[in-house]
Amino acid sequence: MRKIICSVQQRKIARALFPDLEAALKRCYAEHFGARPAAVVIWIEVPHGQGYTEGRLSDVSWIMVEVEDGLTQSRREAAMLALAAEWARVAGVSTDRIVLTLCDSAVLGLYLAANRKRLRPLGRIGHLVKTLAALWSSRRRDGFLSVPANL
Repeated sequence: MRKIICSVQQRKIARALFPDLEAALKRCYAEHFGARPAAVVIWIEVPHGQGYTEGRLSDVSWIMVEVEDGLTQSRREAAMLALAAEWARVAGVSTDRIVLTLCDSAVLGLYLAANRKRLRPLGRIGHLVKTLAALWSSRRRDGFLSVPANL
């Protein structure tokens, strides 16, 4: 399963849009990369007042999309343009308010491993439990997977 990690600023993208954005991202992902492996979207809301761009409160969304290792530049560019256009259409924002990256699977694995390693070994267990609990409860409560930015 490939991951799409969407970090959005609280109060800038309505939570009510998350299901439509998720459906658009998954549809676009499947059109460019096929239905298998499927993509799973994980939402991270950055609390109001914690994100800044150019010295002011940010309204930029960051989207990291996991793709196969060694994806050609032409396929990468076509998918990026389509994903950005879909996000902008559904969210009602300009594409200049989006930071989008298509990240090779191996690189994403290294990034997530480095994120885990910043915690002490015993802290990793607690963080994993909290993350899984947040994902499970958000799926039940909201219908989509999300974790708090300040977990």
